[in-house]
Amino acid sequence: MERLVAMLTGRVRAVLAPSLRAIVPLVCVAARLACQADSLELVKLNRGYVDSFIHGDAAWYDAHLTPEFECLCPDGSIVHRADFVAGSTKPMTQRSFSLDSVRVKLVGDVAVITAITPFVRADGTAGTNRYTDIWVRRNGKWMTLQAQITPIRGR
Repeated sequence: MERLVAMLTGRVRAVLAPSLRAIVPLVCVAARLACQADSLELVKLNRGYVDSFIHGDAAWYDAHLTPEFECLCPDGSIVHRADFVAGSTKPMTQRSFSLDSVRVKLVGDVAVITAITPFVRADGTAGTNRYTDIWVRRNGKWMTLQAQITPIRGR
């Protein structure tokens, strides 16, 4: 019986091997394209997140934050989703705010986005933060699970 199984397995491999050699590269290309599409979507969502901060678009946050969302603030405090959305109804008070060095790292249905945000406060003093946002895909939709804002000293 073992010989028969070995013989059949060898024949199946011989028949399928050429097909698998053709299919495997196509699967790899499809996976890379899906990853690129996710990355592009996440860059666009990240821009929406920042634009919502700039313009005070709480509705955008309400649609894109998970129910358990938390923001870890530069002072170490934690702002939960409801308070974060409620605090996002007015435009920012900074004179300027920009986005630099955006990076997206994908691991399945989880993405980590980091960026640097130089800004000038209303009083003219400058500052720079680095943020990390964790996004999760739920039911096919990317949503922010957590945000952390860290000041960059001396920049």
